[in-house]
Amino acid sequence: ETGVLPAGLLLRHARRDFPGWRRFLYFPTLLWLSSKNGMLRGLVALGIVAALAILYGGPWSPYAFACCYIVYVSLDRCIGLVFPWDCVLFEADFFAMFLPATHALPNMATVALPAPALCWMYRLLVLRVLVGFGKFKFIGSIKDDRAYLTGFLVNQSLVSPIGWYLHKAPVPLLKLALLGMFFAEIPLPFLLMLPNQLGMLGGAAIAGLMLGIWLCGNFGYFNLIIICLCVATLDVSTPRALDLGVIFDLNAHSLVTALVLAHSIGALIVFPFN
Repeated sequence: ETGVLPAGLLLRHARRDFPGWRRFLYFPTLLWLSSKNGMLRGLVALGIVAALAILYGGPWSPYAFACCYIVYVSLDRCIGLVFPWDCVLFEADFFAMFLPATHALPNMATVALPAPALCWMYRLLVLRVLVGFGKFKFIGSIKDDRAYLTGFLVNQSLVSPIGWYLHKAPVPLLKLALLGMFFAEIPLPFLLMLPNQLGMLGGAAIAGLMLGIWLCGNFGYFNLIIICLCVATLDVSTPRALDLGVIFDLNAHSLVTALVLAHSIGALIVFPFN
């Protein structure tokens, strides 16, 4: 509670600046109940228990995802989870609440197939992240930026020994690596929207890029979560079962399909400006 970003101080300012119900809307967090050390540690412990419950499986796993999401949202405003991979984890966890439950370990199967719309949502999420990074990196670049990796590899946060030695690689090799990064971040992610072997190829290429970045530096769980999401491209049959007419049938998948559709439309509208 007396750390670098004291939650209590932020909430006191929020209570002052946003009186009434607005503070709960702008700062949704369980820390309104208490921002003492016991509550902070309790949220972390609750998140760990919920994550372990997800790994173990069973009929309560969707509720464990919901618990993780509530804990994550509660820590968001106070910690400042603003990196792109934080946003990815928010979206991936939110929609995971609608995935079918899994059997308990050691059985790793699910009790049912997921809603086809969820398969498309996860593919679109990876596409938005990769193309977003590519857009940020390459739009406005000039010819002299082709040696970008020469400086990036050594100036990135927590560079690894491999990244340090690659920084000293011949410049033509680093230019070739940057070209490979361009293809992996701009054209290849669109292959994810093909529920076939080409989509699997795109997923494998993106996972390879993530492994390369992982070897050269430390970006937290960014690489790991993108690799996990790319696993969704191995399923080429469930996405083909998508039927938008199911929204009007009021069956088990109608709400999920409508939610994914609304979310995807909003995400695509915002994407060019973000």
